[in-house]
Amino acid sequence: MNKRQTETQERIRTAFASLMKSKTLPEITVTELCEQADVNRSTFYAHYDDINELATKFCRSVEKQTAEIPHEADDYTWLFQYVSEQRELFSVYFKIGMPPEADSYKAAFFRRGLYSVVKSWFEGGCQESVDTMNRIIQTVNTPITF
Repeated sequence: MNKRQTETQERIRTAFASLMKSKTLPEITVTELCEQADVNRSTFYAHYDDINELATKFCRSVEKQTAEIPHEADDYTWLFQYVSEQRELFSVYFKIGMPPEADSYKAAFFRRGLYSVVKSWFEGGCQESVDTMNRIIQTVNTPITF
């Protein structure tokens, strides 16, 4: 992708995030998104099939960006710290909801569980410390016996 395409996608993403602050996903139209991003409809459709694809790609981008942060296994302090520092980004991410995944049952179970805990903490105003939240996840991450 060339520099111009990258800049166009960034303008679309920025406009999308801005609209998501005051609207729900179904309320956003391609027309208003294009107006806010200052791009033609044909340009939008050259990059995305529809608003839902944009939302899914937005979420996947946030997840990829988050996953690339250096961290140690079984330590989630970095995750809570990052979410706390990137509140605007994650307010959009959590408002969209978690995109479907093609993970194994075990990976999907843990991923959705972690998502739910981080989202609840975020929506509660990040009241607990990142260390407290890390301990909670580490406790939950132990084998379950029946």
